[in-house]
Amino acid sequence: MPPKKKSKSESSAVVKSSKPPPPPPPNWPALQPLIPASDLSLHELLPGQIITVPNLWTTTLCKNYVSFLSSLPLTTTPGKPNKGDAVRVNDRFQIDDASFAERLWSGTALKNLVLGLAEYGTLDLSDAERNKLWGGQVIGLNPNIRVYRYSTGQFFDQHYDDFNNVVIPGSPAMPARTTWTLLLYLTSPATGCIGGETVFYPEPAPRNKKSKEPPPEPFVVHLEVGLALLHRHGADCMLHEGRPVLEGEKWVIRSDLCIVTHAQLRSRNIDIDNKALVIHSSTVMGIVPFPLHHHCHPPRSLPHSGTRLLTYRRTIFTELLTLGDSPPFHLGDLTERSHSRALNTPDDVSYPSKPVYDCLVVPSIPT
Repeated sequence: MPPKKKSKSESSAVVKSSKPPPPPPPNWPALQPLIPASDLSLHELLPGQIITVPNLWTTTLCKNYVSFLSSLPLTTTPGKPNKGDAVRVNDRFQIDDASFAERLWSGTALKNLVLGLAEYGTLDLSDAERNKLWGGQVIGLNPNIRVYRYSTGQFFDQHYDDFNNVVIPGSPAMPARTTWTLLLYLTSPATGCIGGETVFYPEPAPRNKKSKEPPPEPFVVHLEVGLALLHRHGADCMLHEGRPVLEGEKWVIRSDLCIVTHAQLRSRNIDIDNKALVIHSSTVMGIVPFPLHHHCHPPRSLPHSGTRLLTYRRTIFTELLTLGDSPPFHLGDLTERSHSRALNTPDDVSYPSKPVYDCLVVPSIPT
């Protein structure tokens, strides 16, 4: 028997479905206590592929966070993955929280170590070498925060991490791309977690088919409380896995390094001119000159008569893009920051009654 016909009012009614609002971010505990940044350093375990920061978080902070994260609504991943996906069995919590990502980036030693701003503990790279290592100019962490708990028997089978295109919130927001995975381990054998090591499988070097050379040995990163593990992902990602946990619980906080490229800068009305970044707005143009620690002068191809020059730390560039509403930044904001953030700040060079440019010093950014 066919269903009864709906009345005109019923059939013409349109039910609008709306997405539920995203859940509010957790009330993350303070990132305290921390070891002084001067006592931390980057360790390049596998050149261009694996870098660690031991003790980025203290044992006490990790313990506090394990207790807090245990109260979050974790979801168990399905045992049967989608076609082409690796088998992963764990409990996870995921949230977009730009504020916490910024705290994890700037509120710890991570930012200064990655950008080479720390007095000690960096990899002693030139700006070009640093950008090549990270894949571009790092501007922060992926706002997409993931929390993983691996209980006894749980694991993550062999897989590759892909890159993601993301947006770093701000005024204006900045499109970015992820290049390195960040894993922050909160537990280890010292806390009762046995197993769960992250194992990387280097690609064998091209060789003669008749060669009897064995493949490269797997590279094992053992769990350490407070250890930050960075590994390259995307096209150059190494095959890796999370071994099964044999006893206890493995807790991990996951994010990614985010970079900007020349193409992304151009999309924000930012031009590249003779090793300089020219940032346009309706009230001020920012020139990012080179070299890093010298008096800066605008490129000759740009009008430079009557220019006021200020040299900033290279990290100020990323902050520039988040200042103000419209235009993207204000001269007053930059001038005010110059005193506290300047590195070997030269005296202002002023030419009255001429256009004003603010100079920002940053490393080159690959295309």
